[in-house]
Amino acid sequence: MLLAIEGEEDWNDRVFMTRNGNRAWVFERVLLADRSASFRGDSCGGKTQRIASEAYEHVKNQTSKHWWEPMRRSVLRFAGVEEPILDAGVLYNTDKQQPIVINYISRQGGDRRKLIDKDHEGLVEAVAKMATERGWEFNVVNAGGMTQEEQLRMAARTTASLIFAD
Repeated sequence: MLLAIEGEEDWNDRVFMTRNGNRAWVFERVLLADRSASFRGDSCGGKTQRIASEAYEHVKNQTSKHWWEPMRRSVLRFAGVEEPILDAGVLYNTDKQQPIVINYISRQGGDRRKLIDKDHEGLVEAVAKMATERGWEFNVVNAGGMTQEEQLRMAARTTASLIFAD
């Protein structure tokens, strides 16, 4: 799961999403890290440039490899993801077969950060053909036209993503 720095705008989004009182954000586990202190450490400053890596280095041998799972499940439940889909994150290490879902996050609607139309069409055609032949689900997604909850539900079902950015 991708971590991001959160600021006032993120928390204002949460306030907006819970404005009707029907939902609340519950974080079972939250990692708080000092950005400037993290960059002074060996892991963040010298290897990964990921702020969370310093804190993680100190707990990685003391916690399960699924340490983030409660947080992931809480966020996805909040977005309305169904329970069977929540298991997708832990099925990779089991004998259960998970359906392949490829989501191509297209940026073709904008004037920047997009493929040449001909290349975009060729890519979509090739991946769609491959997916059909293999029995996979393939979706072309315009994430900019989706709510945050819709994006989370889409991401929860995704087993492979195609993202092209400049």
